[in-house]
Amino acid sequence: MSSIGQRLESWELLLEEQLSAPEWSLQCYVQVPSTMDAARDLCAVLPNGAAGLVLAADQTAGRGRQGRAWLAPEEGFFGTFVFRLSAPPSNVAAFTLAAGVVVAQALEPLGVKCQLKWPNDLVSAEGKKFSGILTELVSTDAGNFILTGIGINLKGATASSPRSASIYDITGRSLSAPGLAVKLAVPLKEAFHRFETHGLAAFRSAWLARAFGMGLEMMVDTGSGIQSGTLYGISEQGLLQLRSREQITEIISGHVISVGNIYAASN
Repeated sequence: MSSIGQRLESWELLLEEQLSAPEWSLQCYVQVPSTMDAARDLCAVLPNGAAGLVLAADQTAGRGRQGRAWLAPEEGFFGTFVFRLSAPPSNVAAFTLAAGVVVAQALEPLGVKCQLKWPNDLVSAEGKKFSGILTELVSTDAGNFILTGIGINLKGATASSPRSASIYDITGRSLSAPGLAVKLAVPLKEAFHRFETHGLAAFRSAWLARAFGMGLEMMVDTGSGIQSGTLYGISEQGLLQLRSREQITEIISGHVISVGNIYAASN
């Protein structure tokens, strides 16, 4: 069991008013080590047919891909959505890309011009990161679950991190975490069901339309070496496609270290 703290009842009441309670199991906290860890505990008690959401005002031990530490901004959205799989798990990591499309579509009407950086970041038009997404598979006696953790820098000092930005930096608007959760919850649940039925193919064109660095030279650290080439796209399985000397190389896993002449921070 994760070590979790005091519940934020005011947030829970607000979310219960906006979301259908039988369809959602909601847990809001003042502070947790990680919403992903708290969401793992939620899987064991999640009612059949319900989705889950763990939301915190602060987290002290957030993590990104491959166990990298994720430092919480001054004001942020720290949430993990829980969805029960109806079939044996298949390529669940690609749901990260679908979730990125949903987050972008929720933020764009608020004045945020979102670009998606493979595999899990949202960046501004200038390539500054303001959000990261982490998807994990959890298998329990109660079934298989996808956990989708979303971190968004809503407002915070970014002068010391020139490759980062906040929603406030980009738009001049202050957003609340529970308000943003309401905008994300239903679209994410609908996206999850589409993903189960159609896979990433249902989201690929929307992702490509927002791809950061399309047509630019890109360098990717795969863990076993550096791959470089012009960003060509992504496959229907979520693999990054780089073009070099008329050949297409597909990359299963890695993190982008540069796009054009921009050094890219990654979690």
